[in-house]
This record gives sequence, structure tokens and C-alpha cells, in this order.
Amino acid sequence: MIRYLCEYMASDMTDEFARVRVPTRVLVPSFTPEMLADPTQRWLKTLFVDPWESVRGQNSLITTRVVPDSRIFITEDRPDAVRDAITEIAAIRR
Repeated sequence: MIRYLCEYMASDMTDEFARVRVPTRVLVPSFTPEMLADPTQRWLKTLFVDPWESVRGQNSLITTRVVPDSRIFITEDRPDAVRDAITEIAAIRR
């Protein structure tokens, strides 16, 4: 996780989003209002929520969906939402 976060924080993929050529669904964690209001947790929104706002509209193949009741590990918090997103994207490609 540490390696992933270091690589994620050091990368700027902004220019690459315009080149995406396949339907892509971005699942954005929702976090709780209490977490986002906590000054010591403000980085969560900066790292995991805000960047996707700038991607919206750049490429019509990229869609974002906020997953309710989720945090950083959406796959653990809401595996059903992840499964649904995969199913939806797979259906588009058929």
C-alpha cells in the first residue's frame, strides 16, 4: 500500500485521460461527512475525490460514480458496487 500511494502521489496522469479509448468507470469513495470535516483527514478528499472532478468532461468514455458507504478500499467496503460496475462496463463492450 505504501508503494502504491507513493507512486500514485508522484504521478500526474492528467494528459493520459484524453487518450483512453475504452469505456472506463471510476469508482470514487464517498467517505463519511465526519471524516471529510476532520482537518487531519482532509488529504483523503484531496487525493481520492477531487482529482476525478477535473477528469469529468475530458473524455466521454470515462465516467465516475461515487460509491456510498465506502472509503479507500472500495473493493472491501462495497464489493457489490465493484461487481456491478464491472458488469456494466463489460455489457458495453459486448
